Amino acid sequence: MFDIEKRESIKTLILTLWKRDNEPPTRSEEVALSNAVSLYIERLSSENIVPSFNTFYEFVGGEYRTILEAKQVREKDFDVANFLNVLEPYYRGGEYDYLLNSEKQLDLLSKRFIVFELDNIKDHKILFPIVTIIVMETFINKMRRLKGIRKMILIEEAWKAIAKEGMAEYIKYLFKTVRKFFGEAIVVTQEVDDIIASPIVKESIINNSDCKILLDQRKYMNKFDSISAKPCSFRWEHRYWQATKPSIGTTNCCPMGRPFKTAMPSSMAPR
Repeated sequence: MFDIEKRESIKTLILTLWKRDNEPPTRSEEVALSNAVSLYIERLSSENIVPSFNTFYEFVGGEYRTILEAKQVREKDFDVANFLNVLEPYYRGGEYDYLLNSEKQLDLLSKRFIVFELDNIKDHKILFPIVTIIVMETFINKMRRLKGIRKMILIEEAWKAIAKEGMAEYIKYLFKTVRKFFGEAIVVTQEVDDIIASPIVKESIINNSDCKILLDQRKYMNKFDSISAKPCSFRWEHRYWQATKPSIGTTNCCPMGRPFKTAMPSSMAPR
């Protein structure tokens, strides 16, 4: 089933393959690619075409190129030759042709527990962003389609992934909507700098997380001044950290609006 979100995921994946992080697509390129994906999906439903990157690549190089020529789309607006040349490694016979052309039908929707181990590819410029997008798409698909079932995604030490510009919209969407679909999103890190430095974390994760768990922070005490510029909830936690024994883990977890921790000076209460 190719709903709007699925189509956007496919477009994002192809853009990740095509463009570098510091090379954002133009508006005309985004429109041309969106049209290519939509027309290709229409062909899948009306013709006997196997969904794969191979058949999409052939569609763009053949029928879609003809459509663009008929519409007199200029090369500077969408350079088909450049598009095909850059994506050739993922096409049949290319170095990465195995990535997006598997004939195996995996039913991840019904799997109750899935682990994606990314350590081996975390520094790979090609594989890491592709696999990360596929992981996020897998969870979002489960989140929206599994009605009445609790869903959870736990991203552990994966800040390199979520700090990518291409992942920003996924993270924002996930943390703003996951609770509507009876789901939870959890991130884990050992470095306080990860929380402070990333604008994605600041705008999406912190502001949409009612529960924060902080363990031993003694070695980061000299960095707490940086937190004063962060959202209100973190300024309060800064004061809270300083008032509690640094060897004790602290929580800010407020189900039904009531905090777990109540033993604190009245002057420490959030305002």
